[in-house]
Amino acid sequence: MSSGQLPQSVPYGYEPPKDIKKGTLFFYDAFEDIGRQELEQALRHSKLNGFADLVLYPIHIEE
Repeated sequence: MSSGQLPQSVPYGYEPPKDIKKGTLFFYDAFEDIGRQELEQALRHSKLNGFADLVLYPIHIEE
């Protein structure tokens, strides 16, 4: 223990909460026809299903 830190105590039998978050949900799209409602739905879906992150990954179309 480094100087300046006080020891911490926990009740007998204490177990730290388990991290129930999953990995990352990728939303892969051109986003040309995606509106606010669809983005909010994707965010709700990621939260309801326990994802840690939502990444918006735009498709790059070369013309």
